[in-house]
Amino acid sequence: MEKKAQRAEDKRRRREIRQSLADFGLSRGPRRLPGDAGATDYEQARVQRLRAALESLGPPFSSFGLYMATRVDLMRAQDCLELTAISERTAPASPAEVEALIGRELGCPPRDAFSEFEAAPFDSRPLSQTHRARLHDGQAVEVKVARPELKRRLLAETELLTLLSGAFALGESEESVIEDAASDFRRALLQDFTHEADALINLSHDAEGVEMLRTPAVYRDLCSPNVLTVERLEGSSLSRMIPPPDDAETGEAVPGASDGGYDLAHTLCLVWLRQSLLGRLFPVELRDEQVVVISGKTIAYSGGSFASLSVAAKENLWGYLTAAARGDSDRACTHLLAELEKGKARVSEEQLRHRLRQIVPFRDGGWSARGGNDSLAEHLFLHWRIAGELGFRPPSHLRAFYRGLFSTAATARRLAGERDALLEALGDVRVMAGMARLRERLSPQELGENSQRYAALFLEMPQSLDEALTLASGGEGRLKIRVSPDHGVRRRNNTPSVMISLLVAAAAVALLAHHVSASGMAGAWAERIGAIIFLLFGVLLLWASRGDKDERQI
Repeated sequence: MEKKAQRAEDKRRRREIRQSLADFGLSRGPRRLPGDAGATDYEQARVQRLRAALESLGPPFSSFGLYMATRVDLMRAQDCLELTAISERTAPASPAEVEALIGRELGCPPRDAFSEFEAAPFDSRPLSQTHRARLHDGQAVEVKVARPELKRRLLAETELLTLLSGAFALGESEESVIEDAASDFRRALLQDFTHEADALINLSHDAEGVEMLRTPAVYRDLCSPNVLTVERLEGSSLSRMIPPPDDAETGEAVPGASDGGYDLAHTLCLVWLRQSLLGRLFPVELRDEQVVVISGKTIAYSGGSFASLSVAAKENLWGYLTAAARGDSDRACTHLLAELEKGKARVSEEQLRHRLRQIVPFRDGGWSARGGNDSLAEHLFLHWRIAGELGFRPPSHLRAFYRGLFSTAATARRLAGERDALLEALGDVRVMAGMARLRERLSPQELGENSQRYAALFLEMPQSLDEALTLASGGEGRLKIRVSPDHGVRRRNNTPSVMISLLVAAAAVALLAHHVSASGMAGAWAERIGAIIFLLFGVLLLWASRGDKDERQI
């Protein structure tokens, strides 16, 4: 009897979904298409209707819409921006339900686990709600509580997401694309708070010694698969600082953001790129409420879903981003192809390479239809969408990278407008990578392991140099030193030029050191490296001035 009732409810829900899609003009079947002049407006209106339909259907359709909002490899960037405005705020669970769940999960009620616990959550979503609390030692914390009943309902209704085939207008293979996307979405729903706690702890190791990133402390004894207790950080979440993303078309900077907004946008991009390319973990979805702004140059990830990349994937994506930033589409395509799955590709790799050479963001679908689109992010999004249209599919780690980069770039755009914060942040990450390699070379362990070899080279150097000069002056070697009569005159003439060149180089180093220090990327290492470089320049300057003095005496 129960199974029969369940089947009847399933049929009713399916009819409801189909009817809702039909009411919004999104049902499957032939449609009347406008001419070229109205194609852009028609497409934008269609996405707005899609957003309204997903919101009206409730969870999990609204949550799936937010997932699809990050799949910029499947849809135009401006369509993704429209879907990011979907609201998934839900009515919270009752205080009695919360108290019962915490009691089951932690073995004691909230009044025993915490000295203070606010019964009303400050954030409520389909899968969880978050409460402010305080530990017995006075530490302010946030307690995120799962909603198992809603989660079971969401998981059950993910089977109905395939009814959306045709609504997203993704082309001939839309049905299989929606099935794959729904499967990925379902896997994300299955993760519990244990994964999130582990991710925050691992992320804290990356944040050590890095001024621009902080992570909240995780209180393991007050955590479970359905309860997560973390430190409440001092600062403001992005959701309090900028309005929600409800203006997908203009995408202008928030009022009064100007330089401050750009600084924050740059920090967001810089931290995300560092984590994805150099760190252990990176956030997959950058939700406003999960980003805490400590200052214009320091942020914290307070939760969310995270992913990681293998060493090989990091190298390929590093090469891909730097090539794309230089406008080298051929090399960018080579690195991207190394990560894509080619089994379902309908064209050759050379045809994909040819398509990427012809990309024009304004024509092919950038942030908006207003023109002037030529940012690094827009080129990347078009690379991914064109590759997908031609049958090249991203594996799970690459989908996570796509989604995280889009979420970060979209948030940065709301802060900084059309300024290309992602491009400038990529340049700074390249400096950071170079400094990391230099730190390895200058580390005590590296120097200690090679100290004997370095000492032997220094001890042998005078004798080897003496032998080489003897051979050269005697004509017995391949290189013979010839000293012309006017050598001293030329050296005296060249000394001022050498001094000027060294001074110019020193000024360049000073500017670089100031930039690195101001960015807060390297902390004390920026000062140490600057000191080493200036010491070397000082030695060279002394050598040049001494040579000039010796020649004047001659």
